[in-house]
Amino acid sequence: MREAIGGAYIFQIVVFFILLFTGFMSLSINYSRAFNVSTEIANIIERNNGFSTRAQGEISQYLVDVGYRTKGNCNSNEDVDYDGYDLSAESLIASGDSNKKSTICLKTVKLRESDSKEFPETAYYRVKVFFKLDLPIMSSLFEFEIRNSTRQLYFPIDS
Repeated sequence: MREAIGGAYIFQIVVFFILLFTGFMSLSINYSRAFNVSTEIANIIERNNGFSTRAQGEISQYLVDVGYRTKGNCNSNEDVDYDGYDLSAESLIASGDSNKKSTICLKTVKLRESDSKEFPETAYYRVKVFFKLDLPIMSSLFEFEIRNSTRQLYFPIDS
């Protein structure tokens, strides 16, 4: 009888460590994927010198290619007012409601507004994407966000 009870405890310990390991793997894989997505979105905005129509098309195509569909709340627990964009039908659509969950969140930070060539208009973009901790049995537990920003852009193109 003593060996049967000892075997049950060892079995519970093994199951606990398997769940712990799969949770850690899920967290690290989802974090890596979301970090790559935020970096590539920032790179696309930099290549197109702003969040233009062309950049929106490239971003939506990239999100479709990598299969990124995680959504989150853009303006939770922050003073910064992000603009939420939702990926639907392979195009980015601005979500007007700040409480609605969005695929990506962007904020244009204007550093200097000017019309002269001596002092050019400059801005940078803040990008926020989301990832979730998914355990095999318990489903989605926590939602995390990754923030990234572009370098300073001169005469940014916004649409």
